[in-house]
Amino acid sequence: MGDYALYQAIKVFKPVSEEQLEFQKGDVLQISVQSPFSTSPSRRPGWLFAYNRRTRNVGYVPVEGVKLLGSEVGKTIHHPSACGVEVSDTKIDGDSKFPEHKLEDVFFLTPILCKHCRDYIWGQGHVGVKCKEIEMDRQKLLLLSTATAALCATLGVYLSKRRQRKNEERRMKRTMWSRKWLQRRQGRGTLALLNTELRTEDPDAYKNFLRLDPSQFTILLSLVEDDIKKQDTFMRECISAEHKLNVTLRFLATGETFRSLMYSTRIHESTISKFVPEVCASIYRHLRKKYLAVPTTAEGWCKIAKEYEERWNFPHCIGALDGRHISFSAPISSGSYYHNYKGTNSIILLGLVDAQYKFTYVNVGVNGRVSDGGVFSASMLSKKIRDGSLALPEPQCLPGRTSKVPYVIVADEAFPLLPNVMKPFPQRVLSYENRIFNYRLSRARRLVECGFGILANRWRILLNKIHLSPDKAELITLTCVVLHNFLATENVKYTEGVYDTDFNNTDTLNQIAQQQHNQQSYGLQTITPVAAKEQMTVEVVWPM
Repeated sequence: MGDYALYQAIKVFKPVSEEQLEFQKGDVLQISVQSPFSTSPSRRPGWLFAYNRRTRNVGYVPVEGVKLLGSEVGKTIHHPSACGVEVSDTKIDGDSKFPEHKLEDVFFLTPILCKHCRDYIWGQGHVGVKCKEIEMDRQKLLLLSTATAALCATLGVYLSKRRQRKNEERRMKRTMWSRKWLQRRQGRGTLALLNTELRTEDPDAYKNFLRLDPSQFTILLSLVEDDIKKQDTFMRECISAEHKLNVTLRFLATGETFRSLMYSTRIHESTISKFVPEVCASIYRHLRKKYLAVPTTAEGWCKIAKEYEERWNFPHCIGALDGRHISFSAPISSGSYYHNYKGTNSIILLGLVDAQYKFTYVNVGVNGRVSDGGVFSASMLSKKIRDGSLALPEPQCLPGRTSKVPYVIVADEAFPLLPNVMKPFPQRVLSYENRIFNYRLSRARRLVECGFGILANRWRILLNKIHLSPDKAELITLTCVVLHNFLATENVKYTEGVYDTDFNNTDTLNQIAQQQHNQQSYGLQTITPVAAKEQMTVEVVWPM
């Protein structure tokens, strides 16, 4: 059982604090004496906690601003709270003391406290009917939402700091500046063997170890020393620029892991992982302008074309073009972005090679999903060829011919056919002249494959999977390319033993002629789709 007193406002009241209730003259205020919101005069003299039926707000009101109208007596019914537990409320039972309302129209709204979740709700009931609607006070709902958001934010910060603290506790505490066996680097390990014995006693072994002879190493060290050297301090001696270059060249030459190099050089793997990219960047920056430069004049392209004609019997060729996949460990978040048709993750090295197996142009970094032709179409080389800004020589006549032929780059079937990009005839139906042309073009194009082979076998990091980020894998690839050109220029013997000697001109041409004769003898000659091409000779099949 519970009593509810009804009051009527006799004047206007403007609150001066958030806990006070605003009302106008004539407003009906409801006060539940047994409600947990109610406050006796002993606790707050002169104030009552009331509910304004007009505004549906609650708060404290001054006693002198209201007058008593009557009371209501109720019986207990049940309402669900925020936590789902039913709590008690009352409904009207008996005669209404307000003649302006009928008995079935009288509603009431009273605050209820859930003993389980300690949450206040507002229950609204009807005479003789179980309450079906629960409406929370809007201000209280807003306050609850704000409090919940603040609690969640605080809890998130707490959990984050707790996780960070646990990670720090799991971390191995550093008990020493450096391991004792690493501190005994001086005079021990492969670096001491390299610089004290191999350099003076066995230059060939020194060259096999670093891929450079002592004189070439000295030249390279003089270029990068200022960029990679550090200053000694009172706490420790720095790693010399010579040792950094030794370790970097050994890493590129073998593809060993940083941990494997740590045990052989007595330099910690974390230190190696920091200075190897720095040394590679310095090498590429100092060598690329001289040893990896696209010819900017027609004379430079003509020099390459002359070497191709003299050595490989293919006139007006300014380079062989192809692509190679460089395998590496792709980031976890990359998905299938770097996944290629071989089932591995890679970036693509697109290279243009001259008659000396040296790269005149490279494009590195495109994801392995893209084809060689797609990489070329998006490259700067393709753009310059299409807009005519590559400074190529003007078309000239071949020896003993009157028609002018442009200078071209030879490529395989994956690349587009352009006025300055030559690809072989399709293999469907070939005439005798077309087969000879394909043989000559393939012989010239094999230089780029040989160039890739020399590059990867000299710098075997490119044969293994590079366990570094895409940016570092790209930097390492570019460094290997400029070192390849540097050694091919400074050392003539660098490419010895890799010349393309598989083709014998006389034997191959005789084989083609014999196959053509057999094909005609057995009546298997097929008419080509384009009749005009059957009359073309090998000298006049260039696209005009």
